[in-house]
Amino acid sequence: MTMYYPGVKAKQVIIYLSGGWGRIGLKANTGAMIDSFSRMLIGLTNPKLSSGKFDVVFMDSPNELYWMTQRGSADHLSRIQSVVQYYKNRTGLPVWLMGHSNGALSLNAYIQYLQEFSQVGMVDGLIISAARNEISFSPPLSMPMLFLHHEEDGCVNTQPKNSYAAYERLVQFDKANIKYVNIETGEYEMNDPCTSGYHMYFGADKEVTSAIDQYFDNPQKH
Repeated sequence: MTMYYPGVKAKQVIIYLSGGWGRIGLKANTGAMIDSFSRMLIGLTNPKLSSGKFDVVFMDSPNELYWMTQRGSADHLSRIQSVVQYYKNRTGLPVWLMGHSNGALSLNAYIQYLQEFSQVGMVDGLIISAARNEISFSPPLSMPMLFLHHEEDGCVNTQPKNSYAAYERLVQFDKANIKYVNIETGEYEMNDPCTSGYHMYFGADKEVTSAIDQYFDNPQKH
């Protein structure tokens, strides 16, 4: 199940893979996404809030992905593949995948899957957001990527230093347009630091969407 928000002046499609347990709970009668993180991403479709140059797709999982190994399961990867192919055909636009937190593990596993079958061209690039500590890409690979991470992220599983280390390893062999952006604004919340506040870019909507817009406005390697 997916939720599709077309952009007003779309030039790319961003397919979002959620963190947590990967399950949003979309149904045929689900209305608008109302949580603050989703509304931030939907803002990428609206020229009053951003460039409006993106279609945004939320991909759901029918099952809870309780174990990190499930992010690399054949079932999960085939679902990502089918969603990518569907929106490539539907829109005719370049397809980018965005994974937040645990969702970045899905991106990591999917790229390894594409490398194994020589199909890396299926996607045009990645947005890796608040990535899990375990994320790591391997050569050969030439794919544009934007890393986003809040400098005050307090989740023990998504430490900024580990995300930056993954970025530094990547730029040693991936010569495409790779950029790392520290998110600095936002607000702390008195909740689980892995599900709220800085980790979820609470209050940092404008900075996050601006970072994505600026990356796509400058196609040169950073």
